[in-house]
Parts: sequence; C-alpha cells; structure tokens
Amino acid sequence: MPTLRGVLHRTPVMSSTAVNEMLGARLNGGKGGKIEVFFKCEHLQKCGSFKPRGAYNAISRLTAEEKKKGVAAYSAGNHGQGVALAGALLGVKTLVIMPKDAPQLKKDAIKGYGAEVVYFDRATDDLDEVVNYWVKEKGMTYVGPFDRYDVIAG
Repeated sequence: MPTLRGVLHRTPVMSSTAVNEMLGARLNGGKGGKIEVFFKCEHLQKCGSFKPRGAYNAISRLTAEEKKKGVAAYSAGNHGQGVALAGALLGVKTLVIMPKDAPQLKKDAIKGYGAEVVYFDRATDDLDEVVNYWVKEKGMTYVGPFDRYDVIAG
C-alpha cells in the first residue's frame, strides 16, 4: 500500500491556550465537559495545504497504464497544485483545467510543478464538458478534489 511517509511533510498538531480559553475548552486534560481545540498545521505542507496528500494517494494507486496516460484535474488553485506536485513526484504527466480568472500565483505554482494548464471561461464554458473533452481526448484519468475515495483517504 502506498504511503505518504517520507514524501510529504509531517505537519504538527498544535493547540492555542488563548483559543481554548476563549471557547471555555478544557485544558491539559482538565475536567469541564468540553474538549480542547487542536489545529492541524497544513499551511506548513508542501503547496501550503492538505491537498497533496489526497492527490498523491490517488495517483500512486493508479495502474501502470493509467499512469502512462497521465491524470487530469479541475482546480482554481490548491487541488491543482497538489495534483501537479504529486504527478511530478511520481513521474506522471498532469493536466490541470483552471478558470481563466484563477489567481496568477496559483497558475504559476501549478505550472512550476510541471503540469500542463488549460484555461476555461466560467461565464461561457461548461466545466463538465471541458473536463470530459480533455479526459477523453488524452485518455487521462480524472482526479477530482473530493469525489474519489483515495483522494479523501489521503
């Protein structure tokens, strides 16, 4: 079974005394009926979000033939970065379909990880048609941001 150990950062889990006091949460295992609040610091992950976890997990589980054909994803930012990074780490070609009006920083980051980027117009194009065209045209596997078990599990 593929693993993320050694591939992505192991991000810390931290708590905040100020936040816990503000919420009246229990601190240091004390009693009071409420639980302590913890934060998973995924902003410290590669790409600045948790998205590479799911993308890497999904892409690593593809068959050799699927990997050879590559993967496609739709994203305005974080998921596309995660797919592009995972593809680069696994040697799998990636195509990210992005809205034309996506932030330039996100566009540059996705291209920086080596993905091919295709733009669509949110006002005039049907996203499903655009995605289906590229997936069928190139024979790629679609890796969605939330609708695949292996993405969620990652």
